Amino acid sequence: MAYILNLEDYRSQPGTILKVRSNRAPAIEHWGVVYWPDSLTSEPYMIHGMKGDVYRITPKSTFDDGQPCTAVWTPETPQQAASIIARMELLLGQPWHLTRLNCEQGVMWALTGKATSKQLERGAVVAAIAVGIAFASSI
Repeated sequence: MAYILNLEDYRSQPGTILKVRSNRAPAIEHWGVVYWPDSLTSEPYMIHGMKGDVYRITPKSTFDDGQPCTAVWTPETPQQAASIIARMELLLGQPWHLTRLNCEQGVMWALTGKATSKQLERGAVVAAIAVGIAFASSI
């Protein structure tokens, strides 16, 4: 059973991993971790890295740009929530990088200790196929 403070919106629980489709490139998903809410307004905040920027804490509305989010993982205990948030805080100020520290890699590193990205792996496969087709058609 997941650790839930507010049963109305599990997607706003601290430590939850969220992903959202990019407005600029619908095939791309943006990943982040729900941070502690604002103490005055209770507005949820996110830790995430964005292309051309650094890992930072922003309001959830900046993260999702009004798009619906999908919960990828929800902590089962307060300790799990605190642990993933603490690891994400270590990334604050680090520059986003497509192949070394994209948003999915940062989140997966915070969760598992391995900076993996299924999106990047899929992109590499598609690129390899495109190169193969281009090479085969040039022969």
